[in-house]
Amino acid sequence: MRSVIFGGEELGRFRVFDALELTYLTPGFSAGEFNVGQPQFFIRGIGSNEDGAGGDNAVVVNADGVPVGRAAGSLFDFYDLERIEVLRGPQGSLYGKNATGGVVNVISALPEEESRRDVQLAVGNDGILTLNGYWGGAIEHSGEYLGSLSLFHRRRDGVVNSAYGPEQSDINDQGIKGQLYAPRSPYHWRLIGEYSWLRREGPGRHAAGGAIGAAIAQTSARAAHSPYYNLSPFDGFQSRDTYALTLQFDKRLSWGDIHGISGYRKTDLESSIDQQGLSEQEGLLAEALGFGLAGTNDVREKSWQLSQELRLSIEHDRWFIQGGLFYFHEDIERLETFNYNPDSFSFQDNITNSIALFLEMTYTVSESLSLTAGGRFSRDKKHIRQSSIPGLLIVTSNYREKAEKSWGKFTPRVIIDFWPDTAVHTYFSVATGYKSGGFQGQAPNAMAARTPFDEENVLAYELGIKWHSPGGDTRLYAAIFHMAYDDLQVLQLVDDPGDPHDIGVIVTENAADAVSQGIELEWQVSLGESWQVRGNYSYLDASFKEFASTQGDFAGNVLRNSPEQAAALSLTYQRILAGNAELNISYSHSYSDLRYQDPANIKISAVPGFELVNLDLSYRRGDAPWTLGFWIDNLWDETYFIHGFPALGGSLLTPAPDRNAGFSIRYQF
Repeated sequence: MRSVIFGGEELGRFRVFDALELTYLTPGFSAGEFNVGQPQFFIRGIGSNEDGAGGDNAVVVNADGVPVGRAAGSLFDFYDLERIEVLRGPQGSLYGKNATGGVVNVISALPEEESRRDVQLAVGNDGILTLNGYWGGAIEHSGEYLGSLSLFHRRRDGVVNSAYGPEQSDINDQGIKGQLYAPRSPYHWRLIGEYSWLRREGPGRHAAGGAIGAAIAQTSARAAHSPYYNLSPFDGFQSRDTYALTLQFDKRLSWGDIHGISGYRKTDLESSIDQQGLSEQEGLLAEALGFGLAGTNDVREKSWQLSQELRLSIEHDRWFIQGGLFYFHEDIERLETFNYNPDSFSFQDNITNSIALFLEMTYTVSESLSLTAGGRFSRDKKHIRQSSIPGLLIVTSNYREKAEKSWGKFTPRVIIDFWPDTAVHTYFSVATGYKSGGFQGQAPNAMAARTPFDEENVLAYELGIKWHSPGGDTRLYAAIFHMAYDDLQVLQLVDDPGDPHDIGVIVTENAADAVSQGIELEWQVSLGESWQVRGNYSYLDASFKEFASTQGDFAGNVLRNSPEQAAALSLTYQRILAGNAELNISYSHSYSDLRYQDPANIKISAVPGFELVNLDLSYRRGDAPWTLGFWIDNLWDETYFIHGFPALGGSLLTPAPDRNAGFSIRYQF
């Protein structure tokens, strides 16, 4: 079970607008936001840690074949998509760019020759408004060139009432995507251009326990008990502009196929977290804390990347061979200021150059057996410049440092595929993975700035089976896996418990050994012509086997974002009524266990387990161009959280939206 695939229509039916919401449908996948608009994706307990310029993410998001280097750039709205693939575990040969946890492939739909225009509008409570538009078809009558233009706009009021004025955690996203496709060209090229703009207020965190929680309890009983009424001294916003240009081509030759992907992405990020305190009650808060929190944390980050992949595939007799070259360049400039008294500044300029050679060969032994072997050699070089001016928080000394380091690794993979009959497919894979080392995102001193953390390596075993009934009405998938990590890169908060003014520094350390193992089940059942049931279940045992951190011995502790059990169930009903009218009803129910948010497994900062129920209904009358819909998200109005982290003996939790409901209308012409 190496991948989970969702079609574009399926994503729309279950109202999955971005990668954060995939967690409700995908076994072994979880996500959260450290700061608003800065996602962290985890697959089987292994995931994205870095927020600074000097590190990489273990779960790689590929946009039309182009790896997205920055976490902030990987959060974009899903629209005009053919499908999304979630590949779990290390992808050692074909998708080797730091993908020790897994890969999320986001694939845009190809323009079609038949002309199509589509407009969809949805409105709901909490100021919810989504607007999608699409135009596509042949640009001229010969059909030599096909094109499409799509756009989206999504907004929602904040879910957290703030003492500072604007509601927090609101959403205001918009973007436009254009495509030009030449299916009759000898190179079958496709050009994709995209621009998106995101602005979100927040993060709208709820203070629980510790010094901040106690202070909040003194100022407001409502804020102390309701996560949707926030008096904690954290307010802010993030805005992000993303520009992307992708060129794909396929050239068929007599002896094989050549596939190329060229990608350029640019992301401009601006964010601010305001910790001014409680205006009228600021003195009371400072008294309860023992010190004031008046100030802002501002981030300005500009990044751009260029990537190129050339892939050759040859199919001859019983052999299928594919290999190629990959190049990646990324340049990031990040300025972070802490405007307290005194102020502190941290500047980073990181340049990454990566190259890779990969080859994978599949040999069909018989109709029931095939063997696949491949590998990837990766080489990553990072050059970083850092400087800082010390203040009240984060940095402790004035420094200007330069450092560079290279890492390289060969990551092989072997797969055995066996079909005992036409209905059963079994596989066994042994894969390795590698993620390059890096530099601290917020180095507190010169030594930390110039000292890199080590590369991360993994050896993974997976045994799986896929079965379908003779008619294909029932499909079952099961997998058992074991992944052993060496020098796992772990993000944690390092502080001085004896200093009440020290709120900590977020650093990356290497855990000596960690293991992620478990089982994953999926099923899909069609009950007659109208009913379809789809579900999944995952059991995960992910823990440190050896990790003597500067903050303590964490051996035996659970990895971040690793729910022991998670499950999802969806029920879809489709019925053709009188007059050729079509009725669709979709019901989804998901569950996740508690997720720790730090290697120390501090219970108060963990994200509690939750259940989530969504409902969607649509109706279309005959051949009419109109489709009407009604939807409810979080039907039982459950209070749940998407992220948490420890702070001053307590925690700051980010609440998810409460119940939303609304109507939609879609017009096709």
